[in-house]
Amino acid sequence: MTKPNILIVDDTPLNLALLDHILSQDGYQVRPIPTGKLALITAKVTIPDLILLDIMMPDMNGYEVCQKLKEDQLTKDIPVIFISAINETSDKVRAFDAGGVDYIVKPFQPQEVLARVKTHLELRSLQIQLQASNYNLKKLNEEKNHFLGMAAHDLRNPISAIHSMSDLLLCENNLDPEQTELISDIKSATDFMLSLLKDLLDVSAIESGKLNLQLESVDIKKYVERIVKRYRMISKLKNIQIKFEIKEPLPPISIDRNKFEQVLVNLLTNAIKFSHSDTIIQVSVTSDQNQVLFKVEDHGQGIPTSEREKLFKPFSLTSVKSTAGEPSTGLGLAITQKLVLAHDGQISVESEVGKGSIFSVSIPIK
Repeated sequence: MTKPNILIVDDTPLNLALLDHILSQDGYQVRPIPTGKLALITAKVTIPDLILLDIMMPDMNGYEVCQKLKEDQLTKDIPVIFISAINETSDKVRAFDAGGVDYIVKPFQPQEVLARVKTHLELRSLQIQLQASNYNLKKLNEEKNHFLGMAAHDLRNPISAIHSMSDLLLCENNLDPEQTELISDIKSATDFMLSLLKDLLDVSAIESGKLNLQLESVDIKKYVERIVKRYRMISKLKNIQIKFEIKEPLPPISIDRNKFEQVLVNLLTNAIKFSHSDTIIQVSVTSDQNQVLFKVEDHGQGIPTSEREKLFKPFSLTSVKSTAGEPSTGLGLAITQKLVLAHDGQISVESEVGKGSIFSVSIPIK
């Protein structure tokens, strides 16, 4: 196996010869270079695996050479070990600030040089392996998102057709109760499937970087009131009351109307889904000098502390079950968090088992 190649940069011929001898005897490929300027040129021609760099040189000192190497995309990842007779702490700190990975004081011991060279070459090898693994994982994730997007898009049309046909069948007058129940089950299943496909398309768009916000200033009071009014009709089916409180005046904020509505809808539907009948959901909007704060508070089951870290992870479900058997995809809060972050906001949760949960979304005032 071929040993790594090492660039030695020192204006003293004796030092170059000694380091060349030490490293060559251990099997390394060595290129001795007498000046900093020549080192910068040589490093680009054949990228070395490691550089041993003197500090005090006439044309360009070692700090300057190292900084130039780190500014260049081709050479920025090469590990640089400074070798110098200067033994002051300030000079060592300056060397590390310039981008060096280690510092050896002259006169050096051959065993020390070899040990440090070996260590940093191994670290560089591991870094390269990690970069390759990260690149492969990124490609796999992109392929996964592409597949999810295609699959969700292709499945949406036939499932929409089944949904529409089940609606038409339910309008027939000659159905017996059993047939009506079966068709209603088909319609409920397709409702859930369409919701899941929408979530999958959202995840695919967000993770592939295709989420483009159309920001505009909105009348927050009217905007939230409209959403709350719509979901009051749904909450009545479980005899749950939604109260809305707003502290005015509110400063203007810029949001994407559709995307931020998805945030509030997800929080409201979750509150309805996990709340018991005959309880209250409180929606409030307040502000301070820096942000507008949206809160959705329920008096439902609450979330165990040990399970809260799952809330914003895709496809993660907690042990808390919906109170009327409503289905859940495990994607809603993950999408909600990404949409909030895309607005430069933050989302948080406070919860107590048996008492309920408060989800808070803050959006900065711009």
